[in-house]
Amino acid sequence: MATYQIFTDATADMSTDLLSRLPAVKIIPMKVEIDGCGYTYGPSGNISVQEFYQLQRSGNFARTS
Repeated sequence: MATYQIFTDATADMSTDLLSRLPAVKIIPMKVEIDGCGYTYGPSGNISVQEFYQLQRSGNFARTS
């Protein structure tokens, strides 16, 4: 049987509870710019899920590569 790895980017917003019930899933952080400020969104990132969405609800849209 072939081995495999499952990857997704941080926009999957998978909860810790969901991840604990799945085979190992690697989450790839993503660089994002919001209102001219650069952030890393996802594991080991410098912006939380709550901050990310609050900034967007306030009218500051995210840009990625």
